[in-house]
Amino acid sequence: MSESQSHLPVLVESLKPSDSLPFPLYVLLGDSLMLFRTQRDRLAAHDLEELLRAEKVELVTSGERSDAYLPLISDSVKSVVGMPGMPRERLGECYRRGLVAASHILANAETEAGYQCAENLTETMIELLDQCAHEYAATADLMKTDPNFAEHALQTSMLGMMLANAVGYPHVAQLGIGLLLHDLGEVALPREVRECRTQGERTRYESHPRLGAQLLAKAPWCSPKVVDIVLNHHERLDGSGFPGGCKGSDLSPAARIAAIVEAYDEGVSGSPRAESRKNFAVLQELLVRDAGKFDPDYLKAFVRLQAARAEA
Repeated sequence: MSESQSHLPVLVESLKPSDSLPFPLYVLLGDSLMLFRTQRDRLAAHDLEELLRAEKVELVTSGERSDAYLPLISDSVKSVVGMPGMPRERLGECYRRGLVAASHILANAETEAGYQCAENLTETMIELLDQCAHEYAATADLMKTDPNFAEHALQTSMLGMMLANAVGYPHVAQLGIGLLLHDLGEVALPREVRECRTQGERTRYESHPRLGAQLLAKAPWCSPKVVDIVLNHHERLDGSGFPGGCKGSDLSPAARIAAIVEAYDEGVSGSPRAESRKNFAVLQELLVRDAGKFDPDYLKAFVRLQAARAEA
């Protein structure tokens, strides 16, 4: 499988006769996945009967990031809730499928299908996180250190929803969607711009929250709370953030949560601007070096969550 492709289990019930496949379909035969139908083939009724008898059916999503994948990706993610096994196993599978979904969501976030897929992924993660509420190790195991967009988006979303639950923030789903999409405006920037080696590159990089928010604000199905998170996730309480230099009461509770979890995950995962660091070092920076930049109550709650993770 090439780097631009991902395997994802597909819910056969999502397929319909005469569907023109936007992807190749594979079935498990013994220990091997074998090609069942190629891209743009049309399914017949007997094909679906055969797929229903298969032990495993997978699609291979391509680097095209077509929105044709989104309904099937959504169904694949939602189906995790009904899978057998322990809650932590289901959460792990949701995370694996969510990485595939997140890359397609980011590429199609300004479409209704992309936004719906983000909603479905967020709702599934909320349900599974609730099931694992007393088993923090289940989520600790998922926190990888890979700076790619999809993983950063998914990890930040999960961390944000966990912090929201801890502090009693009520709009958890919209927070999760906003954090999945928070770097939408950065996706199209060349890596050299994201490295911010010159002032011109930094100025262009610091425009990405506004670019992402402008894209989403045009969509009638997008919640203003989601736009708020995308626009303000780099703002700081003391006014030192960007793009608007907002501070204090100008920042909503959602934006304050987003600022903490985004800064933390970028620190531990790394970025084109900085190497990754140990989570203790990143937390120490947030608490000491960056004191005054983040909501103190939310930050304390987040540190307590990370302490629980360290003990898991």
